[in-house]
Amino acid sequence: MASYLGVARSFDLEIVRTLGQNSANDEYSTETMEVNVEVVYNVTLAFLPLLREGNRKMILSMSSITGSLAHEERFMIVPHHAYKISKAALNSITKLHALDLSDEGFTFCAVSPGWLRVDQAGPYANLNAEICAKAVLDLLERYREALNGKFLNIYVPGWEEIKGLHKYDGLTLNGKWETDVAYMEHLGIMRHSPPPGESSTGSCT
Repeated sequence: MASYLGVARSFDLEIVRTLGQNSANDEYSTETMEVNVEVVYNVTLAFLPLLREGNRKMILSMSSITGSLAHEERFMIVPHHAYKISKAALNSITKLHALDLSDEGFTFCAVSPGWLRVDQAGPYANLNAEICAKAVLDLLERYREALNGKFLNIYVPGWEEIKGLHKYDGLTLNGKWETDVAYMEHLGIMRHSPPPGESSTGSCT
C-alpha cells in the first residue's frame, strides 16, 4: 500500500509540473509576482532605516482595482489573473506594514491610479497620466488616519458616479464605506450616504 501511495503521489506531482510547464502564462506569472510583490517588499524593507530618520514616513504603493477582492467578479473581464493576484498581494503587504509600523508614525497606503492611456492599456482607457498624477498627489494631502492601511481609489471630478467598469470617487476599494467621510464632505464630493447598516467611519481593513 505504501509503495502504491508513493507512486500515486509522484504521478500527481508530475501532472502538476507538466501543467505548470504548459501554462502559457507561467513565465508572465513569475515575472509579475517578482515585480509587483517581491521587489516592492524588499525595497520597502531596505529603505526603512532611512525613512525612520524622516518626518512624514509615507510609503504609497501603486496597486490596481483589479486586485480588490471586493471587485473580483466585476473584473473577470480582465484576463490576466497573475496581475490581479499580484496586486492583491501588494495590498496585503501595505496593510501588514501599516499595522506593524503604525506606532512609529509610518503611513502605508495603496492606490488604484485608474485606467490610463499608456502602452499597457491602449487608447481606449479613461484617463491620461497627468490627470492621474494630480489625483494621486491630492490623495496624499489627506491626514494620516484617512490613509494608513487603506486601499484607495483616486478622485477625478465628473467621474464619481459614472456607469460602467470604472469610476473615480476617491473612496476605498475594500468593499466597505470606510473613507474619512468628514474629509470627503469638506471637498464637496460626497454624493450619497453610507449603505444601511454600515458605519460612516468603518475600520481599516
